[in-house]
Amino acid sequence: AISTQQRDRSKAAIYAEAGVKEYWLVEPDSRSVILYQSPGAAGNGSQTTFSADQEVRSSIFPAFGLQLGTLLT
Repeated sequence: AISTQQRDRSKAAIYAEAGVKEYWLVEPDSRSVILYQSPGAAGNGSQTTFSADQEVRSSIFPAFGLQLGTLLT
């Protein structure tokens, strides 16, 4: 999402309306990941930002987790 950051953020609402349960937006410049969850007609119910020193775990696939430091180095 380096050059398309604004467009990628706007996709979150489109994906939520379509029922996509999770949307992970990787932002390398800020070394963070934004996790959009709990979709509904009005958009995503939650949006959580994780930094490089944290782990993100999928609510859809609980066995899948990612230490962001390995992705954002």
